[in-house]
Amino acid sequence: MKRLGILAVAMLCLAASAAFGQSADKYPSKPIKIVVPYGPGGATDIVARILADQLSKSLGQSVYVENKPGAFGMIAIEDMVHSPADGYTLVLQSVSSAVINGLVYRKLPFDPRNGFAPIAEIAESPTLLVIDADLPAATLQEFIALAKQNPGKFNFGSTGAGGSVHLAGVLFEAKTGTTLVHIPFHGAGPAVAALVAGETQMEIGSVSAFLPFIRAGKLRALCVNSEQRIELLPDVPTAEQAGLPGYILPDWYGMFAPRGTPAAVVARLEHAISKIVAKPQMRQRLADLAMSPVSKSSAEFATFWNGQFDFWTPIVKAAGVTLD
Repeated sequence: MKRLGILAVAMLCLAASAAFGQSADKYPSKPIKIVVPYGPGGATDIVARILADQLSKSLGQSVYVENKPGAFGMIAIEDMVHSPADGYTLVLQSVSSAVINGLVYRKLPFDPRNGFAPIAEIAESPTLLVIDADLPAATLQEFIALAKQNPGKFNFGSTGAGGSVHLAGVLFEAKTGTTLVHIPFHGAGPAVAALVAGETQMEIGSVSAFLPFIRAGKLRALCVNSEQRIELLPDVPTAEQAGLPGYILPDWYGMFAPRGTPAAVVARLEHAISKIVAKPQMRQRLADLAMSPVSKSSAEFATFWNGQFDFWTPIVKAAGVTLD
């Protein structure tokens, strides 16, 4: 009887494995939803829509984007981790929702480091440190000297307390020995508008958010927070070239599925995304947005993602930011 019981269990496992293989082979058999934790029009949304269009063609199935903003992306993320782990609900995240939220929120109904199955990183975008063009500082070192001479006089804006833009400002203060006043806003649009209007004097953020105002002479880019200069602003030095080594803060955009999504489904999506990112037209579309395509396997992306928690943890502690 005991042998019969063991045999029955083995047969059930074999049947389940066969069923799993069949379902993975048939994936996708219905439309796929990509959740964006922010409103339409932002960088994450734009990347998601470009990718959705290409995935639809690659997978032969409709892929659409659903924006679900609110609570720094937490509304979308909480819904996401409780979605069926079948590959039909995905989420495109940036560093803010994928890492920083898990460090600043005190109570989360899920494990931020283990609640997702990382699929692939898609793109990275260098950030800029920009100031009000009316300030008497033509270089980063001149601005640092000005800020040190006037502690607490200059404001830096952000997209909200505890977000990546805020924490980038905190890191800047720590590295330069300056004291600035943090002014949080509800989103990138109001924060940039305040900088252009002279209500704040400095901000760190994506190239695409600042570029029109830099070209119009209303903002001055002091450094690119990456290892290399960018083609769109070839005269702007890297942070290291400007005298601020180690200040590398790229925005990045990666695709995730709920934890427990079948490995074969993750592999299918990873393969499709890597082929899309390698296409010349996709690389050009990203370049037009001041983004660089990234091709990491799901394992490489998982390692990178885990390392981002280690990078941001001391910065969050230094900022002293906690959210309920």
